[in-house]
Amino acid sequence: MASEIRAKLILFGSFGLLTPAGDRLTIASRKGRAMIAMLAMSPGGGRSRGWLQERLWGGRERLQAQNSLRREIVQLRKALADAGLAILDSDGDRVALNLAAVDVDAMAGIPGPGAEFLEGLDIPGAEGFEDWLRDQRQYFASQPQPAALPAAPPAAPPAILAHFQQEAPSMAILPFTNLTGDADNAYLAEGIGDDLIDRVARLRWLPVISPGQSFRAGGDETLQEAGRRLGATYVLGGRLRLQDGEYWLTAQAVETATGRMTWSFRTSLKQPQAADAMNPLIAELVAGLENRIANAEQARALIAVRPAADLGVQDHIWRGRWHLHRLTHADSRAAITCLEAALAIDPNSSEALIQLAMARLFNTWAERGAADATTELRKLAQRAMLADHQDGRGYALAAIVETWMRRPERAEKLFEQAIALNPSLAMAWAHLGGMYNLSGQPAKAIAPINQALRLAPHDEQVFYAYGEMAMARLLLGEWAEAIEDAERALVLRPAYWYAHVICINALIRSDQPTEAAAAHAELLRAKPRFVPAYIDWLPYLEPESAAYLKSGLAMLPKGLAG
Repeated sequence: MASEIRAKLILFGSFGLLTPAGDRLTIASRKGRAMIAMLAMSPGGGRSRGWLQERLWGGRERLQAQNSLRREIVQLRKALADAGLAILDSDGDRVALNLAAVDVDAMAGIPGPGAEFLEGLDIPGAEGFEDWLRDQRQYFASQPQPAALPAAPPAAPPAILAHFQQEAPSMAILPFTNLTGDADNAYLAEGIGDDLIDRVARLRWLPVISPGQSFRAGGDETLQEAGRRLGATYVLGGRLRLQDGEYWLTAQAVETATGRMTWSFRTSLKQPQAADAMNPLIAELVAGLENRIANAEQARALIAVRPAADLGVQDHIWRGRWHLHRLTHADSRAAITCLEAALAIDPNSSEALIQLAMARLFNTWAERGAADATTELRKLAQRAMLADHQDGRGYALAAIVETWMRRPERAEKLFEQAIALNPSLAMAWAHLGGMYNLSGQPAKAIAPINQALRLAPHDEQVFYAYGEMAMARLLLGEWAEAIEDAERALVLRPAYWYAHVICINALIRSDQPTEAAAAHAELLRAKPRFVPAYIDWLPYLEPESAAYLKSGLAMLPKGLAG
């Protein structure tokens, strides 16, 4: 009997969790990754809640630590469930990782030289975790090293090597099948396929096999067979069926080389709808598809074994995208190195220009860059726009820079162009909402931010959308909602100082001084170097907005402030 394909947990080097299909699952919270690692290395895969609280939230009051652990477990289980992984169990006193469903690399042997246990996962302020991590690293360092590997690295599977010989991944979209029993619904199934071809083509980085070629596929072919015949890296197909009086739309994407399912989607329709009424659903479908395929390509870029001299433009781009999506200073620098290497090979690569602009955007924000850094970023975004004037991401990047330069009218027009080119571009919707906040129009920020959250609820940068929603609620005087959205942002990115500041403001202005002081202490634990002067860098159109945030911090009772 064939052995069951299990999830894979990587603890040597950077933390990684791969689904049985090989997709890398993003765990945004550092403490969430730490919890999974500690459970994986525990006898039987389980620990008491008290043990976890002491190591991850030992500096907090007992009730706060309990609540923090509870929120972390909820977020982890949701992220795992969304990826089809039911591997985390919890009850009143114990949390456990189902080791029978997960292969843990640290259980298989000792890493080679230079492969540090949980590289980069230090959590300042979590002294219990730091002690545990130090013990683990010392243990593995003290063990005999395995024999040296052969000089030539092991070859990657032929399908993966063949994939990397292509210039870029591609997608074939097959006609959706009408299984409702009513021939009149054929127009809807056909229209969905047409719309998907149009919308996926707007992603730009994922070329679509032409409609004529795709729509000749069908019959008894499997998706994998159709993908091979059409020469596509991925192939998408779907069905419209009637069940118990309700219409159901299903879709799935398969990787042609391996036959593995990369992404699936299922939703109910109360009744067949006109094509224009399907637009919001199509936008969400394309956004989800893009996210999963991008994650698959990033993971594959790392496992393909190729000499550095043989790396092409696409190899450098996908490795850069993987680093960029990790959202750390070190990874952003590594991403810039990869993307500059891609541009050295092809100076006109629109994808390399766009990804490099994204990497520099992250750096400029994280380091509160000076005006000249913003000016250089503007030039880079304009180069990306010129390289491919049909790619909405270039316009969105240019709009973000115009926002930072306090030019909301220009930014709004560029955001509108970006969204017209790609309605599934969650980044454009989220930053459009942020632009409204910065220009003193919080009521207008709600709708675009909600759209971003619908399009990309599991994107690694969704914390930004929650933070901007919290800011809009704060400026509108909706304290409870502001606190809730700020906490959502912080669950995903605990060191996001902007969300901490919003949460503190909402708490103190809603007459919760003790809770505000606790939130301030949490900010300083997560960001020890934070000072209120950080707020002065935020590009508000009017200085009163920055002053408003700073005044909220100043309202903290002196005896309670952390």
